[in-house]
Amino acid sequence: MTLLKRFCGYILAVFLSGQIHAQMPANSPYSIAWNRAQAQDVANADGYANIGFAPPLMSIRGKPFTATRVWRQVLTLHGQKSEENVQTLSAELTIARDSRGRIHTEMAFQEGSSRSPVKLDIYIYDPVAHTLYRYFTTPDYALPAKPEARLTHMQPMSELIQPIQPTENQEVIAPPERAPENPNNGANDQADEPRQPIPSREPEHDFGGKEVEQNHETARQPDDETQLSALLQQSSAPIPFTDDLGEKEIKGIRALGFRQVMPYGKSRQDYLIQDEWFSPEYAMNVAYSVLRSTPHMKTSYELTTIVDGEPDPSLFRVPAGYVVIEQPRIQKRTAPAK
Repeated sequence: MTLLKRFCGYILAVFLSGQIHAQMPANSPYSIAWNRAQAQDVANADGYANIGFAPPLMSIRGKPFTATRVWRQVLTLHGQKSEENVQTLSAELTIARDSRGRIHTEMAFQEGSSRSPVKLDIYIYDPVAHTLYRYFTTPDYALPAKPEARLTHMQPMSELIQPIQPTENQEVIAPPERAPENPNNGANDQADEPRQPIPSREPEHDFGGKEVEQNHETARQPDDETQLSALLQQSSAPIPFTDDLGEKEIKGIRALGFRQVMPYGKSRQDYLIQDEWFSPEYAMNVAYSVLRSTPHMKTSYELTTIVDGEPDPSLFRVPAGYVVIEQPRIQKRTAPAK
């Protein structure tokens, strides 16, 4: 897999993640927690473009931490689950966020054939300086053969979004009157910040990571391997759907889960099952997995340790030895007049 394909795959993962979350019921605990965290992430960008990471890790203020998570990829070769046909790869990754919302996140991947070494894809996002650095390394953080770090200057959304211009025969419709502010929407305290829709009716949950007296439990869901086997035995492909997985603790952190099942392939004969467990307290996924039927491969990220407090400042700097290459700014294009 080339770096271009890898980048496209990452963008697709972020896009699909957004599409999947859009399909969740607006009043589900997961959606409410996600929307609140996303609203803080957008507001923290202060009118500039922000970054969506996969697995999700949002830029919020006042919740600094340093954590490790394990990436694991299990590939069954030739469709046979014998020991010699199962390839397992893993890497320990570091993720961090400081009090200002700066993010250091690492992802792992295997480039090329099944015998290729594992590489790390590292991002440093600064919503205050409005910058994003991206560079590649190895699991032991050695310099690659071509040590380059790409620097992207995040741009104001006003430079990226072109308002729709009315034509001569098109009536300009005045915007509706602004709805009264909801004083309980803590994520939307400032009037000029971008806003996310917040459902008007909320279930009886505290989404700040604290225990609540009334806890609505959902039915136990089958694991992804069991569900995948059942799907492959069906004669017709189902419509894509999502399941609310309820809540559970992962490493002592309360997490809300959901599952997306999606057929793919020319005849939609294959299936993808994606599970996400989101922490409202930390505004990130503490567990994430994608299981594909063809090839039979499961990729997962799971939190192993987390320490509250300000991270090592060096995590937000590109390591010595890398050449920083600035990326060109995106030019806003004006639609031609009709």
